Amino acid sequence: MMIHPTTSVSTKAMIGEFVQIGAFTVIADGVEIGDNAKIGAHCVIDKNVKIGPDCEVGHGCILNEGATLQGGVRLGSNVTVVSSVTLCSDSLVGSGAVLIGSPGDELVIQTEAEVPAGLVLTEKTEIQR
Repeated sequence: MMIHPTTSVSTKAMIGEFVQIGAFTVIADGVEIGDNAKIGAHCVIDKNVKIGPDCEVGHGCILNEGATLQGGVRLGSNVTVVSSVTLCSDSLVGSGAVLIGSPGDELVIQTEAEVPAGLVLTEKTEIQR
């Protein structure tokens, strides 16, 4: 693991092998980060977020409770994920995108789908490959 010394990682988070976490990032209680994941600097990973193996989270991303990133997902810089959002395997989200789900109205980004930079998506939306 390579975790920058300015990073705050909860003792209740589960961090896989060979994970890299950048400076000034905050990892909350109950977060799960899979093997070989890379988390950029200045990110906030809220409680109970799940980040699968081989994911890449760009600098300045905010992942709120209820976010799930399956294996191989890539987020550009400054992406915000708000509640009840699932990013399926190998999907890509461009920089500055905002993904908003809500309990009971989950937002799902399908396997290998691409979300353009700066796009704002809300619940009941499904992005296909």
